[in-house]
Amino acid sequence: MPYIAMVWILRECAYCDMITTLCFDLGNVLLFFDHVLIARRLGEAFAVDPERLCRDPRFVSLMVRNESGELDGRRLYREIMNAYGKGAQLSFDAFKEAWSDIFTPNTELIEILPLLAKRYQLRMLSNTNDLHIDWCMKNYPEVFRHFERLVFSYEIGSRKPAPEAFRALCLGVKPEHCLYVDDILSYVEAAREWGMHAVQYRGMDDLRSAFSSFDIDLE
Repeated sequence: MPYIAMVWILRECAYCDMITTLCFDLGNVLLFFDHVLIARRLGEAFAVDPERLCRDPRFVSLMVRNESGELDGRRLYREIMNAYGKGAQLSFDAFKEAWSDIFTPNTELIEILPLLAKRYQLRMLSNTNDLHIDWCMKNYPEVFRHFERLVFSYEIGSRKPAPEAFRALCLGVKPEHCLYVDDILSYVEAAREWGMHAVQYRGMDDLRSAFSSFDIDLE
């Protein structure tokens, strides 16, 4: 094979593996959260055992329907009040706070987003709902401002690990040029099946090592 052709092939192969787009999950990656807080607050408001609430298939189904966009926040509130809160004095505003004030920032990761945004496209994919996103954008705007594409399950009507979620994430970019970071292993595996590079988030030390293995410089 001629030398020039070999060089071209090597360059093309290297480009195929080049990371141009960094994709992040939101919950327990950029923002830590605790769903147990929701059950405790609603359990107290409704005089229901929080552990029983967490295990109730009806409650879990409402959360999934909310994340899938089938129920918006106000309809979710009505459904939960009808199911658990008849006679309880819980306004929609109080419900929104009980439902949404469950997040704390992953400061160490958020602080490097401006640097990453100078060198890569940043995208986000999250199984989430309208109340949580409204709350997070209001209280943690620094998390979102550097992302050129935000993909939320309730907006697209599809939750991870469905292929439709990753299709929406990779719109306009080749999956093999993306590195996806998620705390849930099954979602990491689904991203890989879609053709993306993907790593499980286990903390910043592991993430820095993963970035280094993909030649992503944080200095």
